Amino acid sequence: MSIDQLHFVSHDDPEWVSLWGKLEDKQGDTRDFDPETGEVWQYMSTTKHPLGYVHQFRHRNHPEHGRRIICNVVASRGWKPDANGPANMPHYVD
Repeated sequence: MSIDQLHFVSHDDPEWVSLWGKLEDKQGDTRDFDPETGEVWQYMSTTKHPLGYVHQFRHRNHPEHGRRIICNVVASRGWKPDANGPANMPHYVD
């Protein structure tokens, strides 16, 4: 996968609320706070797949599993990243 295949949903995109809701539907919680490490679910990126876009989350130390967990959720029907928006522009730090 090349970097141009990665997309990032902006916090002001209506899809932002939707993707977290889908994580909650699938996992039962959008935090799953691990008291030992302080880890919670993190949105990682969105990728294009043949049937649409998929959002990926990770939890570096899920409290129920005691290990790293990846969770993928399907983007809302018809959602596409804004190719000109700040969510898809590379971020560089000098």
